[in-house]
Amino acid sequence: MIARCQPCYFFSLRYPFRLYSFHQPYTYRTERTAPGALVYHYPQCLQNEYQDMSGNFTIIEKRSPMLSLPRITPPTKKRSCRTYPESGAGTVEYVIVLIVAVVIGAGLLGFGTKIAQQVNETGDTIGGWFGSGEDVFGAGSADQAETAFAVYSADDNSLDFYKRAEVPEVGDKFEFKTVTEVYTGFETGTYTLVETPTDRYGSSNAPWAAHQSQIKTVTVVDTGIAPESVSVWFANMTNLKTVDVAKIDTSECRQMFDAFFRARKLKSLDLSSWDVSKTLNFSCMFQECHSLESINMKDWSVHASRSGMFGMFFDCLSLQSLDLSGFDFTSVVSANKMFGNCQSLSKVSLGSNWKWVIYDDGEGTNSYLPAPFSKYISGADGKWYSISTGKGYAPQDIPNNTADTYVASKSLLSK
Repeated sequence: MIARCQPCYFFSLRYPFRLYSFHQPYTYRTERTAPGALVYHYPQCLQNEYQDMSGNFTIIEKRSPMLSLPRITPPTKKRSCRTYPESGAGTVEYVIVLIVAVVIGAGLLGFGTKIAQQVNETGDTIGGWFGSGEDVFGAGSADQAETAFAVYSADDNSLDFYKRAEVPEVGDKFEFKTVTEVYTGFETGTYTLVETPTDRYGSSNAPWAAHQSQIKTVTVVDTGIAPESVSVWFANMTNLKTVDVAKIDTSECRQMFDAFFRARKLKSLDLSSWDVSKTLNFSCMFQECHSLESINMKDWSVHASRSGMFGMFFDCLSLQSLDLSGFDFTSVVSANKMFGNCQSLSKVSLGSNWKWVIYDDGEGTNSYLPAPFSKYISGADGKWYSISTGKGYAPQDIPNNTADTYVASKSLLSK
């Protein structure tokens, strides 16, 4: 008896890379070989699976996923069953191996292309890279000269300072931002405010002045940037909100006048890491920083020249406290309007080398602290109170050359 069957395909868990087929419904062919004995000829799919395990085909009982068959009595004489190669066996393995080979080849090709580009750009050989100990994709050799440069990016209106062997170009992607402008040579430059048609001090000749009103953040990313002057570097940056300049080397800096002039949205500054021991001029350094509430200058050691401190904190309307204990006023002759209009100033620390500088310019200006007013400071009565003694002083009566901290009202003595 012979019956047709419809093919269907499945995977064997024993041989996961082989594709098997079975027929549904289950059919088979019978043949009588001796009186009372039948031999069942099973479909090829089941023979193949059975032959993979046992070789010659003698069936006692074989179960299909679709049908359970009765037990079969084999003939007395073994009958070999012809085997057939599996159609498509191993094809899946070949496809997988081929895919893996293609992927590996593509990776090697890409790496080879990168190496070739590096060789073309640098002229070095691979042996030269490993022999010299250089980083193949690094910034260059240790003895390669580094250049200080600043990058303005319109992506986030940032001005960032670097010192590296390679300087990016306008239009490059650098540090994940587009380079809008790049500046060099500023370490040896001294810049000043310049007049505009509508403002006497409206701009400057600093390299990045064209973007002064757009810049929102300033960051010194790398160490080793050592300017001779930072005068007007951040002047007229009226939208500047965040400044991180801790890494800048100011040990040889001589001028800091107008450095943050009119940085009107800046709220805090940490300049405690700056070495100002050789700086001579701090005039108008923070003038018109209307939102500035705190400046960390705790570790400053200031020895200003005759140019001194003119208008250093003038119009810092929100400034609340200052630590000037490191300021040496022994040689200062010009500090008038130093604290002019600092209406919110409520705490000041002075050192043993502090003295009040009186400068008569016809307006009666001087370096005295402002008289505290209750309109701006709760409980103020026009006097400054010594933390150490509790005694109150009018601004002009605060003693010279006495290290102490003063607060703008009695109520602040206990805080």
